[in-house]
Amino acid sequence: MIEYSNLAACPFCGAGEFKLYDNTHWNGMRSVVISVVLNHLCLRCENGLQCDISFKAKTRKDVIDIWNKRIYENEKLG
Repeated sequence: MIEYSNLAACPFCGAGEFKLYDNTHWNGMRSVVISVVLNHLCLRCENGLQCDISFKAKTRKDVIDIWNKRIYENEKLG
């Protein structure tokens, strides 16, 4: 289960609404997660439009780390 409290809010719209999708593959005995996609619909992006922001990684932990790293790097720049 994902800990949504570990996800930083979006630096553009301030929202913390995310969806996680597991991409799975059936190996004949069970479904195996091959990647995870984090999706966020940003309602106030830099260009004034709605932006669909997505990141893909091998595990949920990795995709959360990528999202949070992106957020903190943007805060340092701004």
